[in-house]
Amino acid sequence: MAYVERGRNVSLPSKSDSSPRGSFIELRGSIVDVGILRDTLLPTFALHSGLSLVAWTIGRSTDDFEVKDWLWPSSHLVNAWWASIGRRIVFGKLSPVQALGSLSRPEYLLLGGVTIWASRQLFVLASRRRPRDNKSIVYDRDKFWVDALYDVFLPRAAIQTVVTLPLTAPFYHQGGVFTGYHPWIQALSIAVFGTGLALQSFADSQLDRYNQSSIKDAQVNKEGVWSVVRHPGSLGDFLIHASFPILLFSSDMLAPIELLGPLANYFFLQYISTNSRTESQQAITYSKEKQAAFEAYRADQDVNSFWPSLKQFGNPWLWKCVGLGVAFAAVEQVVHQLGLD
Repeated sequence: MAYVERGRNVSLPSKSDSSPRGSFIELRGSIVDVGILRDTLLPTFALHSGLSLVAWTIGRSTDDFEVKDWLWPSSHLVNAWWASIGRRIVFGKLSPVQALGSLSRPEYLLLGGVTIWASRQLFVLASRRRPRDNKSIVYDRDKFWVDALYDVFLPRAAIQTVVTLPLTAPFYHQGGVFTGYHPWIQALSIAVFGTGLALQSFADSQLDRYNQSSIKDAQVNKEGVWSVVRHPGSLGDFLIHASFPILLFSSDMLAPIELLGPLANYFFLQYISTNSRTESQQAITYSKEKQAAFEAYRADQDVNSFWPSLKQFGNPWLWKCVGLGVAFAAVEQVVHQLGLD
């Protein structure tokens, strides 16, 4: 097996040594190898920082803070395509068709997964785009955007560097520490991805329907997947990001450092981006009637913020998402068997 690094084909070392000592040496090398800092982390941080500065510049010039929401999926997309395809074209002197053709099936699945997720996120953002009216808002514009650069845009570049490790490191280094190909675990990874995608899609469509309803000013959205957890979109996002290391494990491509990706994403979702801050803001901005309904929703012990409670295992919406995830994996397997991928 070989892969392209810095414009040349690199033969991967044999993994015939399955002794504990051999595995430990391989594991230690993957973690402390200075190459992963030089060839993966630093270039990835530079790419995300550059995209953050571009987004910040656009946001400042248009006075549109929502640019930060577009930055997250687009940075994932650009980084994954650069790591998998762009480097092979620039350094390997391959044509785009040759670069795509040089990918293995797991690499196709990895790139395809992040492309589907990011494209859906960007479509949702575009469909929700509304004209802005900032005329009634009075604030220190210069101070606001300087603070935003150091408090939001650049920190997100650092976080994304870690979150995207499962999407970048496999294309820079052969980091596998587990031997063998595991097709059932690969199918599981696709099912987890499909479940997360279904959960996010249901959450977005049901939220849009709720926002157009007559009850939105007095009642909270707690139907459909919103009856499973209070932040179904965040749970779906975590499942999608968690599916990538599972895919790498099943394909003998997982390095332990890549497990930091979904962990960093969970931290971002729970404590920086949405869940805790969203609920705090909602408690302040809601009307008294809706605030009471929201507090009752939060107090419901059957509906957790992020992880489904045990009682939710009887919720049909949970199993609809799981069923769609399994169907997604089955369709991918059929496509692969027919040789259409």
